[in-house]
Amino acid sequence: MKIALGTVQWGLDYGISNTNGIPTDTELDAIVRLAIQNGIDFFDTASQYGNAEARLGNYTTKNSSVVSKFSSVNHSSFENEIQGSLERLNVEQLYGYLFHAPKDLINTPLLWDQMQNLKVKKKVKKIGYSLYSPEELELFLDKNWIPDIVQLPYSLLDRKFEPYFEQLKSLGTEIHIRSVFLQGLYFKSTETLSPAFNDLKNALKELKEIATEFSLTTVELALNFVLKNEYVDYTVIGVEQSNQLKEIISASKIDFPKSIKERVNTLSIENPTLLNPSNWK
Repeated sequence: MKIALGTVQWGLDYGISNTNGIPTDTELDAIVRLAIQNGIDFFDTASQYGNAEARLGNYTTKNSSVVSKFSSVNHSSFENEIQGSLERLNVEQLYGYLFHAPKDLINTPLLWDQMQNLKVKKKVKKIGYSLYSPEELELFLDKNWIPDIVQLPYSLLDRKFEPYFEQLKSLGTEIHIRSVFLQGLYFKSTETLSPAFNDLKNALKELKEIATEFSLTTVELALNFVLKNEYVDYTVIGVEQSNQLKEIISASKIDFPKSIKERVNTLSIENPTLLNPSNWK
């Protein structure tokens, strides 16, 4: 299955539509058990996600694939940082290790060589970065920092990276997608959103109309728009409750006509900066 279980909610109170907070140990146990029962044994985490790495480490096995991200920009402490993640996650090797913030690599290019060395030492299988803008991707590719994995925001309204998908696959890069639900914004009623989101409200209403037109739920529409993209390798989904994961697993199994993608692609955004949650007030 192309779903990776995101863990940011396991350590932080995260997401615009998260009313449940950080899951309890009992709820987390139910989430992980349900995931594994349905063939989801791929996890995305980061050292900056509170205690998420440590909580995930209670469930990892030799079959688990884990991608983590690091926060340190001090190359002298780089080895200590990954060793800490490996110990917290209870694994000998990470499937992937990513730069969490593009500026860390821009400011300390030496870290790319150190990341490569982690592969030689077999502490990680693949390296890469998590990006926010196409300009960052273009800069990194120009410097020949070719990632094994790139993690990108991509969703119904945020399609800015789509023109790069084919190029990335030609380079042998795995494409991991985050923010499929735009932190839950797609589930919010436009009437309850603050005036700060006014420039997005028309597009959000149109998405609801498209879902109704094709007899889909918002979850089914948003999830499969990404999941059924031929260039996407993994779709990172975060949940706070097991019933949310049940809904996602069920939604992933529907048929998804190509005509929906064509319809979504006609939507335009008056203020694209609002598609970046860091700009939300």
